[in-house]
Amino acid sequence: MGAIEEVTPAQLRAEYETNVVGVLNAVQAVLPQFRARRGGHILVVGSMSAHLSFPTMTVYASSKAAVRSLVEGLQMECEPLGVKITLVEPAGYMTKFFDNVKTAERIDAYDDTYARMQTIFNNAHFGNIPKSMGAV
Repeated sequence: MGAIEEVTPAQLRAEYETNVVGVLNAVQAVLPQFRARRGGHILVVGSMSAHLSFPTMTVYASSKAAVRSLVEGLQMECEPLGVKITLVEPAGYMTKFFDNVKTAERIDAYDDTYARMQTIFNNAHFGNIPKSMGAV
């Protein structure tokens, strides 16, 4: 997490490794069995960030946009195989997400950007996890 200028290529790669390559690995692990039986359902968790990027969260948002594009193509590839692909793109939830976030080395010039993101976060309405999972 950080302004684009602050993020290292290694941090960007780690984000994509988790959010994009992780989805690819999971799909490739189950798809052969689903293809063989000509049926199955893969549920991929994306993020509303695929549609709306926030300051200092651009790398995360771009990885979720990549997941969205991956799923769009996957849906078309798998439809003739009888395999359904569903993408769930939830909004924000109060989780331990930020406990695991690796923050880029800060550049003081972006202090106002971080303050703006903190204001967005402080005014955000967070979802109800049990209700949302019940809907899924």
